[in-house]
Amino acid sequence: MFGRNALVMAIALAASALSCGPHDEPVNAAGGPRHGLSREAVDRAVTARQRSFGACYQAARLGDGTTGGTLALAWTIEPDGRVTDVQIVSSTLASPTLADCVLGAARALRFPAAHARTRVGHYPFVFDETSPPIASERP
Repeated sequence: MFGRNALVMAIALAASALSCGPHDEPVNAAGGPRHGLSREAVDRAVTARQRSFGACYQAARLGDGTTGGTLALAWTIEPDGRVTDVQIVSSTLASPTLADCVLGAARALRFPAAHARTRVGHYPFVFDETSPPIASERP
């Protein structure tokens, strides 16, 4: 799909990083105390858009020779599924082009509707051209 070099975009969500509700209580496996989205629902939605994030990486590789790295984002998922307040938490990327594209792809994510906001506090995207392909990985 991405040419000769294998692209790995391992998407990992730290178990304690997803929270919801007005006080950011931790989300449990059932979706949280105020019915925000579960970690699994967030993972499914992000993984479904993996090609968008991979396209960012490929464009950056062609444009500026980006070799990979990790970009951790945080965002809020509104009850209607829209993403707001996307922020970079940490980054080892050398390419501002890649970081900007991934931010845009994260802003374009759509999630299932929920009864409360869901705060994703730390969601790392790992871009690596040398590892075997992995669709999704959890710590």
